[in-house]
Amino acid sequence: MDFELPSYKALEYLTMEAVGSKGSVKFARVPKPNKAFSEKHAFIDWVNFTFKKSALPIPGVDGVSPDDEDYIISLSAMLTAAIGYGVTGKRESGMNFYTSAYDLGVNGLGMICIGGQEDSVLVTIKGQGLMVATPGWESRLYRMISNIDGAKLTRVDLACDNFNSNVGLDDYLSMYHAGLFTLAQRAPNIEQAGNWVNPNGKGRTLYIGNRKSGKLLRVYEKGLQLANGFHERFPNWLRVELELKAVDRVVPLECLLCPGQYLAGAYPALANLHAVQKKVETEKRVVKSTALKSMAVVNHQFGKHIWTQIQIHGVERAIELMTKGKEMLPKSLDFYAINDLQEKDFLHFNNVDEVILCK
Repeated sequence: MDFELPSYKALEYLTMEAVGSKGSVKFARVPKPNKAFSEKHAFIDWVNFTFKKSALPIPGVDGVSPDDEDYIISLSAMLTAAIGYGVTGKRESGMNFYTSAYDLGVNGLGMICIGGQEDSVLVTIKGQGLMVATPGWESRLYRMISNIDGAKLTRVDLACDNFNSNVGLDDYLSMYHAGLFTLAQRAPNIEQAGNWVNPNGKGRTLYIGNRKSGKLLRVYEKGLQLANGFHERFPNWLRVELELKAVDRVVPLECLLCPGQYLAGAYPALANLHAVQKKVETEKRVVKSTALKSMAVVNHQFGKHIWTQIQIHGVERAIELMTKGKEMLPKSLDFYAINDLQEKDFLHFNNVDEVILCK
């Protein structure tokens, strides 16, 4: 029996098959191309987004202000409406410099972090969590985030699978040397993992870019790396995966709706992945469009103080003193267990009467 992946953007099926060898045979859900569509398709493999608690207020009860757990309960209900599952419990300790962390779903599908961090909230939905999300989650999550003031994507992974690729890793390496990954006359960093001299069938990976800069491309032989029978059934399965982070760039929320277009627009070498290519601009370009607004804020809040300091110290010395130490931009799965979860398993069960997801 075939099972269609929940994401309406992921045009592949999963089928139950036995993989492995004698003595260690196990059943696994194996990806199977949907022949009704192209064997190349794009999907989203990771989502992080953040927002301020004040941008999504929840009412108190009997005049008592809500605490973090009350807030998580309300957010759990919203996420269940968006992706199909909510918060199942609290972790023993915080994560990512937040004081508290809560599990989304089961077996590491995702988490919510809250507490500290300038009163912000971080929601992480991992690849497995997106695979088991209810169909159409992309547009519902897009609407949910759009309706939270100041909410932004801080990480999104865009991926494309070709189960029978005619273009291999060696071809991508040749494209790199041909300048098809070069932007603004600068070639990105490149690294090779696996055995490239004498390929041993265990799979190789090509890394282009730098995670610290907010843009890292991974091209790898997915079928070979999975092994356990995948390497025999899909020896030419190639995955192209782009990790985008909100580092020196704004990650467009529209990535949730058209991942293939933003993946294809990342480098000239990827243009064949989609007929339409969209680029993610670096923060330097985005800053230009907000410079006037930034200046207006500074003028309104600190203009008189700046003027006074200039009269006392002179322009250059005043600027030096006021910016010392501030030389930086401001910070503006388990496939089966999830099906066993019931509404009563989530923290918001019997705690909220109605969920209004989006306008």
